[in-house]
Amino acid sequence: MEPEEILSAIIAAIKGPREDQADLLMTFDNVTPANAELIHDTLNNELNQLERRRYKFSYNSAKETLSIVLPTGLHGCGMSWIASSIISWHLENLVPLSCRTDFAMMGRKTYKNFESPYQRSIKQADVVLERRNRGAGQGFQSLRHKQPILVLEVGWSEPWTQLQEDRELWSQGTEEPVVVILIKFFRSQSGTRGFVEVSSVRNEELVVQRKTIWPIPDEAQEDPYLLLGELYGNALPEGFDPSTRLPLLLSELRDWARDQLADIGLSSA
Repeated sequence: MEPEEILSAIIAAIKGPREDQADLLMTFDNVTPANAELIHDTLNNELNQLERRRYKFSYNSAKETLSIVLPTGLHGCGMSWIASSIISWHLENLVPLSCRTDFAMMGRKTYKNFESPYQRSIKQADVVLERRNRGAGQGFQSLRHKQPILVLEVGWSEPWTQLQEDRELWSQGTEEPVVVILIKFFRSQSGTRGFVEVSSVRNEELVVQRKTIWPIPDEAQEDPYLLLGELYGNALPEGFDPSTRLPLLLSELRDWARDQLADIGLSSA
């Protein structure tokens, strides 16, 4: 398809009516980097009046695949989960309250500064966490790193293979290690099922923690966790233990996701 045809299809879908229960995934193959940049910039042109409409743009230059996701509220459970987790880390003094401004959390921020083999890729995640730069003797400054330290992607209509490709892009296309959290939901006759994978590089090896969301397993699962050193990297403040575990409570993820499912008339398995 020509760029103009792709743009027309995307804009029509973004502005058109949609069922509450379904997000929408649009995928276009054989899109060159130049055309992907043209499409991205045109969608962000204020003349198209799309700035208040929710959509997520992704372009994988290594595969020349462009995708657009029009999300449901279920995608928002990831941000709520990370936000509540950060609050619990402060309350339990795993991360001192004085460090509450060390990180910035955002949704669907655009990144373009990827390295080989993903140069000229364009990516928006559902949630990103960035570490603020430390100034000499002045604490953390407002200038942020050029890449996130944590990204979270929620998949509903997106196939699991696409989420895995997203993880490869974040893991292999960035200068510093990035913690990647993938949440996948899917429908079944018994209700909505799901699982989460938290992947990070530890001792130069990729470690993947996979946990079931629904149905809740009969045997208790250990909650996935991050390490304090993964958040701070080489900016770890003096006296902090990089091996401190920062739990991501599955019970809270279930609570947030269950609320979002109820809003679209669905239930968990």
